[in-house]
Amino acid sequence: MRKLLTIGLAALMAAAMLAPASAGKAKKQEVAGIIAAPARHPSGCFTGLSRHLFSLGGSNSNGAVGWTFDVDKATWKKPFVLEATGGVGTPDLDLTYYLGDFATQQEFVNDPLPAPPATVTFETHDGSGEAGVVPEGAIKAIVCIYASETGSAALAVPFTYTAGKGVKAPKG
Repeated sequence: MRKLLTIGLAALMAAAMLAPASAGKAKKQEVAGIIAAPARHPSGCFTGLSRHLFSLGGSNSNGAVGWTFDVDKATWKKPFVLEATGGVGTPDLDLTYYLGDFATQQEFVNDPLPAPPATVTFETHDGSGEAGVVPEGAIKAIVCIYASETGSAALAVPFTYTAGKGVKAPKG
């Protein structure tokens, strides 16, 4: 009995040591949030406003007019799906990937209009979200609410973003 107990404890300890290692190898990234209002721009979402707010306040700025997050490198060249899961009005979310980092707070203070890094943008307007492939080199991403040319847009839009191995983009 004592031998069985020792083997059982050794197995539990081994499992505990292996669990963090296997958890770190997740190939999927999930982000969820809620965006209060759109940041209107003549060409759609004004992600620059979210980018500037993030440069000044970090993740504390999330939710006002966009949602900024770090892109997991393990999801590069793998499918993603961005979906609105509610909201007031008819939600239409857009997604912009940034292939470089944003200005730091000090750089932003020295130059209030720093040049943005290169981007890859998903802005279809035939559903509530976006789907595609995460571009290689993406460091950050911004989700925003699209406001149409007539000014109509949704408010208080919750969303989910999922990317990586095993994610199935909707057909359409």
